[in-house]
This record gives sequence, C-alpha cells and structure tokens, in this order.
Amino acid sequence: MGDRKAVGGYQRMDTDDLENEEVVKAAAFAVQALTEAQQDRSYTFMDEHNLSLINDNGDIHVIRGFRQVVAGMNYRLILAITRPPTSQDNEEGRQCIGAFAVTIYDRFGDLSVTRWGKEIDCTRAMTALEDDDALNDALADHFSG
Repeated sequence: MGDRKAVGGYQRMDTDDLENEEVVKAAAFAVQALTEAQQDRSYTFMDEHNLSLINDNGDIHVIRGFRQVVAGMNYRLILAITRPPTSQDNEEGRQCIGAFAVTIYDRFGDLSVTRWGKEIDCTRAMTALEDDDALNDALADHFSG
C-alpha cells in the first residue's frame, strides 16, 4: 500500500523547517515555560543546572520536530539545551545540560505547552544533531507518559 500520511496527523519537519522562526519561538517558549514551572515538571538536569541562566549563555537546539495543522499549529519537539564549556570542563565545544520532548500549541501566536514529554539522554540528543537517524528507535515513547 505504500507510505501514507494521515490527514490531520503529525508530519515530520525537515532540517530547514526546524530553523523556521515559528519553530524557534516555540522552542524558546518551551524552555521559558520549563524554567517557570520547575516545581511542576522535574527533569534530572534541572537539579544540577540553573535554567534561568540559559537566556544569558545557553542555546536551545531543536533536534527533531513534528507539526500538525489544527486551529493553529501543534509542534512536537525534541529539544536540547547547551551551554559553553566552563574553565573547569577543559573540553571543546558546547556542553549539553539537558534534553526533553515537549508538545506546544501555537494558536496564531498564543503559545502554550500542552504536554511535557520524557527526558532524553544528552549523549543521544547531541548525537542526533550529527546523525539524523540517531533518535528514530528511541522517539516512540518520548511523548507518552
């Protein structure tokens, strides 16, 4: 029968779409919402890092994204948060401090988090930045629970 896409279902975004202004805004909104809801949502990386510093020296990377057209747009995103290495790290490049899945509803510019997904191992998330297929096997359960 071939590969069919469900009408109204989630569609995977390609690399260019992940850098789209609306997707970038949705990702930044999710991280901001995470910093404001620390008591409501707990990922292990939140115990070790001050997420309020992300605005100053952190970066948000959209690892994988799916979108669904509704009365607005739903975005299912896999995000990684990185920071520059500190002098104590003695390592090159940015350091991943956390990665997670999240679903964001964009109702014509009015953003809300509709579902927090599971935490994702930083090594796996950063590998996915280099290798597009690295998360394929692991993604199925990150939006459940």
